[in-house]
Amino acid sequence: MELKRFLDILWRRRLTAVVVFLFFFLTITILTFVITPWYDSSARVMLKKTSATASLNLSMGFASDLLQFTDTERADYLAFATIRPIVQEVIDKLHLRRERLRYKITRLVPSTKVIFKRLGLDVQETQKDMTAEELVEASLVSLVFPRPHLKVKQHEDTNVYIITATSTKPTEAKEIANTAAAAISDAESKRIKDGFKEAKGIIDTFIGEVRADYLQKLKTIKDFQNKENAISIDSQVSSILENLAAWKKNLYTARLAILKTDAAIKRVQEQLKGAQGKQGESNSLVTSDMLTNFQQKLTALYLSMAEAKTKYTNNHPSVVDIDNQITQIKEMLNKELEKALDTEKLGLESVYVDARKKLVEHYVDKALNESQYAAYPEIIKKYEDELKSMSDKNYTFTILKLDATVTEMLYKTLQQYQYQIGLAQNVAMSNFSIIEPAIVHTSSKHRHPSVLLNIVLAFVLGSVLGIVAVLFMQYMDDTVATAEDVKDFKTLPLVGVLPCVKAKKKDIELSPKLLQPLLTVVNSITYLHRTPPTVPPSDKEANNSVGSSAKTIIITSALKGEGKSFITSNIARAMVAIDKKVLLIDGAGTSSKLHAYFGVSMEQGLSDYLPVLPSDMRAEDLENAPVFQSVEGVDLLTAGTVPVDNALSIHLDRFNRLITLFESFYDYVIIDTPAASFSDDAMLLSGANRMVMLVIESARCPRHIIEDVLVNQRASGTALVVSVLNKYNVKSLYNKYYSTHRYLPQYRRGCVSPPQT
Repeated sequence: MELKRFLDILWRRRLTAVVVFLFFFLTITILTFVITPWYDSSARVMLKKTSATASLNLSMGFASDLLQFTDTERADYLAFATIRPIVQEVIDKLHLRRERLRYKITRLVPSTKVIFKRLGLDVQETQKDMTAEELVEASLVSLVFPRPHLKVKQHEDTNVYIITATSTKPTEAKEIANTAAAAISDAESKRIKDGFKEAKGIIDTFIGEVRADYLQKLKTIKDFQNKENAISIDSQVSSILENLAAWKKNLYTARLAILKTDAAIKRVQEQLKGAQGKQGESNSLVTSDMLTNFQQKLTALYLSMAEAKTKYTNNHPSVVDIDNQITQIKEMLNKELEKALDTEKLGLESVYVDARKKLVEHYVDKALNESQYAAYPEIIKKYEDELKSMSDKNYTFTILKLDATVTEMLYKTLQQYQYQIGLAQNVAMSNFSIIEPAIVHTSSKHRHPSVLLNIVLAFVLGSVLGIVAVLFMQYMDDTVATAEDVKDFKTLPLVGVLPCVKAKKKDIELSPKLLQPLLTVVNSITYLHRTPPTVPPSDKEANNSVGSSAKTIIITSALKGEGKSFITSNIARAMVAIDKKVLLIDGAGTSSKLHAYFGVSMEQGLSDYLPVLPSDMRAEDLENAPVFQSVEGVDLLTAGTVPVDNALSIHLDRFNRLITLFESFYDYVIIDTPAASFSDDAMLLSGANRMVMLVIESARCPRHIIEDVLVNQRASGTALVVSVLNKYNVKSLYNKYYSTHRYLPQYRRGCVSPPQT
């Protein structure tokens, strides 16, 4: 049912749909054939980091995942491709120009040339240089009057960018696309070079400062070493420690040697116990001042030897000289001991001679060892003192060396960065490459606009917008247009639907087009006349005064000009056609038209007759009523010579008495009254024995006005309010159904509640 409803709305408003459809369809179609065609051509460029970039990043300490571009980098490249300098470079290289808009207009409409001249505009210049904004920005004017255009977009989510150029010339479109791709590549290369150049400049400046600082620190260390005689503090300390350890070892060795010689001397002396007399003499000789003197000399020489070896090598003459002196003293000591222990003088036996010789040797060795043992502590103390004095030098030297080391590391790092920047620059230069240059396209695929595609789009767009316009108008339309709209008033019977006909104000005959709908209205009235509305039990006593049926029909409308008088006259004629005796009273006041429809004069009428009526008039007094007899079979009481809108309200009682008398002579009394929104006549004349027929012009009167009229009619105690849908000028999909349509819901007399919508 909803589909049928939709189709019915579309059919009724088909004129609107057709107008909207034709507007868009013809506009697009005409522009498709009128505007100058243009062609497109595309070049493709790629942003791609090589695999070498990952290795370089790792070597420089960066993350290897920098191999791919991020979304932000892609967006930056997309914006970078259409900046003014790049676009302007394309314009300058190709000398792009466009036709002036006023020239195109004067070429299409030559008469506008005079208008432009009068406005003081130059119509001689046909072209002008393009600007960067005009090349990259599109407008509605550029669609009607094509000009060169450049657009850059990303191909889906890839690193490929499509540079599309359009122009009225295929060759120019290709050149724009390729020039733009080359300009983007050059600009990107220049941008990379400038970026690395700036970084390299900063590093070069800084590395020069660091190098000078490093050299100055090395010079400070050298000066300190020369001043403190510390060519190498570390080596010197190590040498002192080694010498100190060696001398301590020598001291220990000398002490051990003394103990050994003492033991050896003791053994020899044990062997010489037999020569007791000579032994004491020999011992005194050994402990004489002569031996002490030799030991002191040896001690002094050992000290001199130790000092000389700290300065010179073993082959140095000073060292050799001291060594020779030690040897001479040893020989002298040996000779003196031999003299003191001479075996021949002592007269010892030969068995003791060897022991005495060994004893001499042991005394010589002991003297030497004791001399060394006496000299070594002083040598050790000297090295210990020197080692203590090295702490301050070592601290100062360590600070200087630390500063120099830090500066050296910084200098090496900057050199490494300088090298890496050069590598990164060469790799970055390969990120941007043209993978597909633009070519000349002349096929229909690259020609715009496409005639077939535009016609199809125009048809679809026109159809959709036409339907949308119809639905929008239907949504915004609050008027009562169809029988279904009348059905929304739950207690308002619809006695018929009358089509829209072209009619004159006189000589109206019932045409076949109106006959059947009018007969539907009359039959509905007759049905309601034969079958009075049911009355609720509680309302029977209150409605005893109500007659068996309504013979008086009061015809009104919500607004003026809804065809009320036309319907009134034709309903009367239709009733006459089925042998009903009908009186037609024109109570419309200043808007009366019934006399014109029937072609009679207004010499005498209602406004003339009501003021002179006696209040107690009887049926026989109706003979003097100014009623036109049998005008096309209808008796007619016109509005009168001086029709006024308030005549009925002034003489309401007389008019009600007159209607009651007429009801006894006629089957139906039909009264034409003014529009209910402008007069209360219909409400004042309403009563329990009367029917009010509300004429509703299709698609004119808003719902809320009809609701207000119905509320007033219900409040006046009207027995029955029915409606007629007039001027139904749109043929429905169910036209035959509507020609005899009626809607008679159950209606109870005495219910005065407003209609439910």
